[in-house]
Amino acid sequence: MEQVNRRTFMKQASAAVGVVGAAAVMPALPRALSTGGPLVAVPSQPSGVADGSKLDQPIVAHVANLETGEIHLYFGTRKVTHHDRGLAAQLYKATK
Repeated sequence: MEQVNRRTFMKQASAAVGVVGAAAVMPALPRALSTGGPLVAVPSQPSGVADGSKLDQPIVAHVANLETGEIHLYFGTRKVTHHDRGLAAQLYKATK
């Protein structure tokens, strides 16, 4: 098993946070990444994020189970569990 240090963990966590944030803002991102086609930022539905919203702390995503799509999101002192097999697969692919 590969040794994980703080720097490596932070790099990987930052990449995962970026992917999760982008997927939340742009609903077409997972489809575009899976097909390798061009990314078109024309959402067909509202993203649910108000214009001008800013993060005051990082969000860390942990893919707990790739098969079921179980993803734990950590921010501040909170933890939220989300199930999305497609997003879990995209986060996994982003690490390769």
